[in-house]
Amino acid sequence: QTSRKLQYIIIYFNMTDTVPQEYNTPEGLRTLANYLRSSHGVKVRSGIQHEKRVDYFKGKRLVETILEGKKWPKSLPKITNKEIAIAVGNLLLQKQFFHRSEKVDGKKGYLKISQKVLFEDLGHYTWIFAGNTTWSNIATGGVIALVIGFTLLPIWPDFAKRILWYLSVTFLIATLA
Repeated sequence: QTSRKLQYIIIYFNMTDTVPQEYNTPEGLRTLANYLRSSHGVKVRSGIQHEKRVDYFKGKRLVETILEGKKWPKSLPKITNKEIAIAVGNLLLQKQFFHRSEKVDGKKGYLKISQKVLFEDLGHYTWIFAGNTTWSNIATGGVIALVIGFTLLPIWPDFAKRILWYLSVTFLIATLA
């Protein structure tokens, strides 16, 4: 157990020597993770892990995405070396942006958490990082406000009900015309 921890510490320090400095900062890793979670990033599949729906990907796809880098973030240097791409994958894994998973035998799409904590091309990895959820939270608040507003329609003043009526009829006519 102790030698395994020592081995991971040695690997971690070897990674930080070869990886460009921008990737060793929390902001750099967050920028990279946002890129990888975007539509230009690594292709994910949906699976079930611990009775929850999760997004997972293969390590090979992450390395390919880092090396190809379509619409790469301007604040990060491009990576062209496969070993450095694997080291960056290890950094993301160590900083818990995702964790390693294994497929459950006999059940398609089911995953379980792996005990391995090293990034490899052949492994499956599940995203923990959700990205920026600000707009999602704003939209959820807007939907809640609309539902509460329309629920309280009977106590609206008459002019507000009349405006709603005219808007509804205008929308209906525009839709049917």
